[in-house]
Amino acid sequence: MYGDGLGYYTPLRSLLFDGNLRVDNEYSYYAETAGQFNSSPRVFRPIPEYSKYTVGLGIVLLPFFALGHVVALILHQFNNAIPINGMSWPYELFYCLGSVGLGITGLALSYRFARRYFSHISCLLAVGGIWFASPLSYYLFLEVSMSHAVSAFLIALFLYGIFTKPWLTDGRWQIILGLAIAFAAWVRPQDVLFFLAPILVAAIGFETQPLGNQQPSLTTISAIHWGKASQTIFTNITKRKFWQPLLVMLTVAVLMQIPQLLIYLWQYGGIERIPYLEEGQATGHGGSFNWLQPSLWQVLFSGHRGLFIWHPITLLAVVGLVLGWRLLPRLNTIFLVTFLAQVYFIAAWWSWWQGASVGGECLVIALFYLYLA
Repeated sequence: MYGDGLGYYTPLRSLLFDGNLRVDNEYSYYAETAGQFNSSPRVFRPIPEYSKYTVGLGIVLLPFFALGHVVALILHQFNNAIPINGMSWPYELFYCLGSVGLGITGLALSYRFARRYFSHISCLLAVGGIWFASPLSYYLFLEVSMSHAVSAFLIALFLYGIFTKPWLTDGRWQIILGLAIAFAAWVRPQDVLFFLAPILVAAIGFETQPLGNQQPSLTTISAIHWGKASQTIFTNITKRKFWQPLLVMLTVAVLMQIPQLLIYLWQYGGIERIPYLEEGQATGHGGSFNWLQPSLWQVLFSGHRGLFIWHPITLLAVVGLVLGWRLLPRLNTIFLVTFLAQVYFIAAWWSWWQGASVGGECLVIALFYLYLA
């Protein structure tokens, strides 16, 4: 655990052991000690007073941290060199194992969903290809303390629920899926863009099986023909049963963001002073986001961590979505729209190359729907 991973981990440790969110003492400790499982340094920047990262990852991995605490308590009885301080190796080990376990669970959910449409071999190859030939492989094997694996799991869970559960008519699933997208946004705020998926599902529906296999069977407010999509979309969005489930999910998601917003207000004195929103100007880029001139080409094709150049399998996946339009026109539309929304968001960010990332790390969460290609 080092680098950005500490930024996610230290608020959890500070909250549980110190009763606050100051992380300067944790960073001081880590700055003076090498990694638990190697001898590399772990702090490369000035020691911060507070972490700029969200607390969501720590909350999601809290059960695994608690398991590490139990193991530390037991081992401490036999070896005093293992302190019960939230920073010894049992805590880090189980915290990171939780990240890996959830990431793999996200892959399993993606495979299970893809099996609704394609053969076992096709789905296995797709999931295996994305696992070992995308940015996700790095965050499941090396930098497992980062947020990407857990983020991918939460989005896989959210989308799996959107496409397999009766949330349009069942209020319980609206709340559950609202919590899923809320936790995802709590881990990585950009994940909120995946709320486009339920909006599109409610508006146009999606195929439950490839159209080439049988007569279309659509899960939608009213089954429609693709050629009459615009008329039916307008009809659907004017109905209460279109807006009501979306509003329930959105309300849950918004309420869940209040704690993080209050934390930022308390730590920095204003939302606009969050480091993520100040870094662009501080580094001479004018602002943190340039919405009118996004670096779309660079994000996808630049040799400096462009997604398609570093991970060509993702380009094949997107091409597959386009070529498979006839089989799954609505589903592929939903997937492509949400993918492009993620690409646009990252391209508008001043650090479109995503810092010291491995390829397009910020697009790891978009991999769920690339399996279908």
